[in-house]
Amino acid sequence: MFKSFVVNVKSDKQTDNKERRRYELKLSKAPNLRTVIIAVLAFILIGTAADAFAKELRVTTAADLLNCVTGVALASGPDAGKVAAAGDTCVVFPGTYAVGAPVDIIIENLTLRSTNGATATIITGAFLALVNVVNRGVTVGGSAPDQGFTITNTAGVGICVTDVGSLCGALVGQAATENITIQNNTLRLNAQEGILFTYNTLTAIDTIRILKNKIVNNGGDGIGFDNTVGAIGRRGLDRNVAIDGNYFDDNGNGANLTGAGTSANIHFYNNTNIEQLAIINNEIYRAGTTAGGPGIGDGILFNNDPVVGNALTEIRDVLIDRNLIQFNTQNGIKFDYVGRLGENVMISNNKGVTPEQGITHNGPAVVPGEGNGIYITGRVNDVRELKIVNNAINSNRGWDGTFPDGGVTNANDIDGNGTFDVCRHGNGLAIEANSRLESLLLDGNDFRQNFNNGVCIANNGDFTRSQILNNKFHNNGVGDYINLVTEAPYGDGFGVYHDTTINGGVPPLTEGFRIEDIVFRGNDYRENGGNSSAAPGTITGTSDLGFAVFLRNERAEISRITFENETAIKNFLGGFRLETDTDIIGPRSGDIREITWTNVTSSENQSEPNIGTAAANDYDVGDNGDGIAHVTDNGDIDRITYTNVIANNNGSFGLRVESDASAGGQVCVAPGVPNPKPEACAVTAGDIDTIVVKDSTANFN
Repeated sequence: MFKSFVVNVKSDKQTDNKERRRYELKLSKAPNLRTVIIAVLAFILIGTAADAFAKELRVTTAADLLNCVTGVALASGPDAGKVAAAGDTCVVFPGTYAVGAPVDIIIENLTLRSTNGATATIITGAFLALVNVVNRGVTVGGSAPDQGFTITNTAGVGICVTDVGSLCGALVGQAATENITIQNNTLRLNAQEGILFTYNTLTAIDTIRILKNKIVNNGGDGIGFDNTVGAIGRRGLDRNVAIDGNYFDDNGNGANLTGAGTSANIHFYNNTNIEQLAIINNEIYRAGTTAGGPGIGDGILFNNDPVVGNALTEIRDVLIDRNLIQFNTQNGIKFDYVGRLGENVMISNNKGVTPEQGITHNGPAVVPGEGNGIYITGRVNDVRELKIVNNAINSNRGWDGTFPDGGVTNANDIDGNGTFDVCRHGNGLAIEANSRLESLLLDGNDFRQNFNNGVCIANNGDFTRSQILNNKFHNNGVGDYINLVTEAPYGDGFGVYHDTTINGGVPPLTEGFRIEDIVFRGNDYRENGGNSSAAPGTITGTSDLGFAVFLRNERAEISRITFENETAIKNFLGGFRLETDTDIIGPRSGDIREITWTNVTSSENQSEPNIGTAAANDYDVGDNGDGIAHVTDNGDIDRITYTNVIANNNGSFGLRVESDASAGGQVCVAPGVPNPKPEACAVTAGDIDTIVVKDSTANFN
């Protein structure tokens, strides 16, 4: 280390010493002759010995393909007699390689690639797995687009990443747990999974890269991580499991080798947790669409499989970005496991050049059936810090036509996961989580033309501290105009249903949970809801809702909600409706308080007086058509502020604040006896206090 110093008196001798030191320093930095000679010799030795450290072996026959990846001397071709070792590359020349045994890659850090790409280099066979990766550091397919393979296994899995003794049948090798790369290949027409991760014992994996493959027409999952896989990803190593730039189409049409009862283009049913996962830049199409197959498949599925059994418990630090997830026969993305979701889970930028591209057109061809853009089921609990940003979530369809279920628990369970499908499918986003929903961010999304809601939230817990910003909710809830019976179950742009009327009065009961500390800012809601039947409001199992925003609770409060720079135009049943309802005489409705409206327009929203006239589909919304409504049976309404609000030309009131002094669900003189709706029992109304209206208009309603 050199330290600066100051010399006050400088003699000639001092100057000479300083110059000498500077010269000596320059010499010390220059290489001496011995150093130069050693460096040159080392360079020569490395060059002449490169073949010993990382050589390429040229493969021209099916037999030598098996030899090369197992460390046996090649029998023919230009490299006959050579043996592959760790770090080497087996380079396969063009041709069709019909192998007589599985291609078991047992050498650590081996690369297997072709010279002319997947169309010219084909590996075929009929085994439990055609290519087994049975060691660490293996790469299948080269880094260039013309260095991969076409892999077709008529009896099983295309590529299996595994260990000895697993379902894939490898007999030699070590567990392939890390630094696995599969790139630039075509995996097609495999009888079961295209790519499968499975092990003989529970095994954690990380640093996995699946890049730029074409994975199509496989009988099982496109990619599957089964119940023998433990934790996926490594905390602190950013995005170390990457599924990037692949093309998926029409997978999940037969059966999985694992026996899993569910299928998807990308399927996680591992144990424990998933973190540092990136699913980016993929095209994920048409899972389960081949005629004669099961006809059900999700684009991306995270679940506890009902057949093989697993315990996925937490997903965190996951990025699902810049994908096209379309035309899958169930959901675009589904989370269906008993565990936590959140802490930096981001679903973002999944859209194309038109509104039709993104997380779009998912769901069954014919309803009833399961199908949503993004679906978080009632198994999932503790959803926190989920971010859904800048996606196109359009034209998703599905329908639970058996609602209401007459009080039979879980009769409405299309996916068979043991929880009630409260949102009833056909939504852009459906959240039915069995616990709280906190710190949700929806920002810049386009929710358009979904069969049911743009967003449906019916979780069994509080919904708090969340932001709904700059989204479009257009033309959701139109149902199916081809089949008039299949009207939209709800049809709201954005709906939160903490109400047992909505879920049929069966467990899990949701009436005791708050809707609190939510910010709605910069959203646009237009023409949500509709009625496709000739007899409005009379078809059992439909509700014909269709508000821009519908926040509905029973006995818990709706509080501290901010609406700013919002626009709601021409929605079917009204603009904004905040409602607390009670179906029992004794308990009070929840309060509605501290609601702020600033720069909000809610105009030309319609009304339908026939809605809510039948007991089977009454949601207490017969008094609809308002621009902005705060309605409670017998709760208090307090501190409502309107500033620069426009509520004109609506089908009923422009602004409504009402505690209507009614209750239902029981005969008034004999509590406990069922009573048809609408509500007819008089109760004491709640208080209405501190309502402020400034610089606002409510005309021609």
